Formats: sequence, structure tokens, C-alpha cells
Amino acid sequence: MPKILRPIIIIVAVLIVIIVALIMVHEAIEARVFRELSGQHGVNITTGERHGNLFTGYNLINVEVRQTMGQGDTPPGAFRTARLSVHWKLRPFSINEISWDEGSYAFITDDGVDELIQVGAGNLLPDDTGWLNGDSFRIGPDDWDGSATLKIRRDGKEIDGSIVINHLPSRYIEIAGTAPDNFRLPSEVIVSIDIAGEPGNATISGSVSDPFTRRTFRF
Repeated sequence: MPKILRPIIIIVAVLIVIIVALIMVHEAIEARVFRELSGQHGVNITTGERHGNLFTGYNLINVEVRQTMGQGDTPPGAFRTARLSVHWKLRPFSINEISWDEGSYAFITDDGVDELIQVGAGNLLPDDTGWLNGDSFRIGPDDWDGSATLKIRRDGKEIDGSIVINHLPSRYIEIAGTAPDNFRLPSEVIVSIDIAGEPGNATISGSVSDPFTRRTFRF
């Protein structure tokens, strides 16, 4: 996978990490669940206040998912949001709602620069197909013209999502990695990413394009 895409993918992936982990609460006691969430290897998940219970779900306040170590060429970073809500019902287990407030993903480069990517608020609600579905949410500042969509099956066993950024500054390619040797970077690129499959083993594919020449490399 091109190294440029990893920080962008993490934006959505950290949301999925929280969601999938919280789906497990009906199988364990509350204290154990939140202790395990806050101590996963390489990832720390912390929350401030939490309201709710094991039977109906939680509202989590001041959530942070921090990647404490780099993964390959991806630098450490953190996703933060003021509120994350996950509500469900038991017997049979199904999720009724997932929503989050506007947040941000920050990753730290080798020279210590804290790069911040904004993530818009989102709300996923059930439809008549067995999925949680919602409107697209913003990725990055307005001038990036970036958005993402995310669907999750109500049983939590499958995800489907996409990210499109029409004006991604090429410096993010240089920060996060390198483009192919024969691909000359313009000042901005178009990035398209598709994610589908089981949450822990999703398939990721997409493209990076030069908006002027339309030259594209796919992954």
C-alpha cells in the first residue's frame, strides 16, 4: 500500500477500533472491558466520563485513541473527539447507533512536527438492509474538499467505507512516505480509498491521481 495513505486510513480505522472493541461488552463485565480498552498493545484508548450500561450502550466523553508506536512507515499519532456514542441491544446483539462529535487525528513526524487532520462529526443509524448508514462526514479542512462515508453491519461483522480527498497537499505524501519513482508530485493530488470486509481484516484499495495530467497510480 502507498505510504501516503496510511495516516488517512488511520482516521477511519481508529473509529473502527473503538466500535469493534465496544461490541464485545456484552461478553464481559464493564470494568474488564474498559481496562482492556485502555491497555491494548501499541494502542491506548482513554476516556473521561462515561454514561450508560452493558445492556444499552455508552456515551463516552473526551475519547482519545493513541497509537503509541509507529507501524511500518506510519508515525505515532492520536485520534480525539469530545464524544463517542455506541448504543446496542442484546439477544440478539445488534447496534442501534454510532455517533461522534467533530474530532481530529494528529500524527507526529520524525522531526517532531505535529500534523493535524480534522475529522467531521458523524452519525450512523439503522436502515432496512441490516446496516448502520449515515451521511458523509468531512475529512480535513474545507479547502481539501475531503469526505468519508462509513457503513457498519448491525451485528458488527462487516464494514464498508470510502474516502475521497480532491485537494490533498502533496506534502502529506512527503511526510508519510513516498510516491512511485515515476510519479512526479503536483502541489495537490486526488486520493480515493475504499474499505470493505471484516473490521479486523478489511480490504483497502484506491488510487492517487494528478488532477492536471490525470496520471494515476492504484493500490
